[in-house]
Amino acid sequence: MATKKAPLIVINTFTVKPGKQSDFIQLMKATVSKAPKGCLSVQLHASIDGTKVVNRSEWSSLEAFEKRFEGEGSKDAFAKIKELVEGVEQEPYWLVEDIRVPNSEQ
Repeated sequence: MATKKAPLIVINTFTVKPGKQSDFIQLMKATVSKAPKGCLSVQLHASIDGTKVVNRSEWSSLEAFEKRFEGEGSKDAFAKIKELVEGVEQEPYWLVEDIRVPNSEQ
């Protein structure tokens, strides 16, 4: 088991309804703009086949992540998100090491 270390990384893999990937991403972008305290960053990744979106979020602590639905409008936003997805898998991780590759091409 990894040693508890901030930040907490949460990876959500959303399976979106057919033809809804773009709508889902736009809704997520709007939701992230109102992210609760403790949410440090969010990255959205769209699958090439249009069926999934991966959301990688970074949180200051496990406690901040657990309080994510307490913000104003959070429950409404997540209800709208549910309308666009068929399923979601969620897994939290402790960041153990952030390895930057030297001299990598960008």
